[in-house]
Amino acid sequence: MIDLDKNKNNYEKILVWQYGKVGSTSLRVSRNDGGFYEKEKDNYTDFIIQTHNHNVARDVMKKHKNILIINIVRLPINRNISAFYENIDMACPNFKELSINEIIKKYEEYVIQGTIGWFASVKESDIWMKIFFEILKINIDKFKFDRDAKYTELFHNSNKILFYRFEDLGYINLKILPKYGIFVNKKVNDSSKKIYANLYNKHKNLYKVSDSEKNNIIDSKIINIYYSKKEIIEHISNYR
Repeated sequence: MIDLDKNKNNYEKILVWQYGKVGSTSLRVSRNDGGFYEKEKDNYTDFIIQTHNHNVARDVMKKHKNILIINIVRLPINRNISAFYENIDMACPNFKELSINEIIKKYEEYVIQGTIGWFASVKESDIWMKIFFEILKINIDKFKFDRDAKYTELFHNSNKILFYRFEDLGYINLKILPKYGIFVNKKVNDSSKKIYANLYNKHKNLYKVSDSEKNNIIDSKIINIYYSKKEIIEHISNYR
């Protein structure tokens, strides 16, 4: 839940604005007046507004002031596999009839080539993040993420922006979000409880990242801002 009495900042809205599969839904459902928005609305009645859509975010910022903007990133291979299985009924509707190797081939077609929606290579998630920085007029070449503190705060007009990483959620949920009156007490979209749980685990154990995607991750501007070289290499080595 979010305790407004403890929220000394008195934010008019909380805008959870990020690409998918980074733990953002747990923020939205932490209280009863959160909503997910794919398109702009005349009115945003929810206190927590979750979106992956840049136009929605722009519209919210036009209509409201003193917003807490939350942005989260995640290591790309983990994120893409999670996104694939979250949407497997669309990406691979006959998955129950396929072997794990056939499913992995479908994953490579959709995720690496970026042929369905926000199933994307790291290049495409980089583009999403670059647009995010441009909208907020943050110079991406000067932006520094504080890996030691595990979060970074900036201001944009009358709004505060909170940046953090999916990998640090345990610390963020316990130590940082309560400072904003946010108390995440539910874990949603838990893959271990989904119908595809066994396939998901097999996929993670068997998948081998291609050399081209490996190089894209190593060269990614966004990934290098948020993660150290050691963290990036360790991430890739899990899929070699």
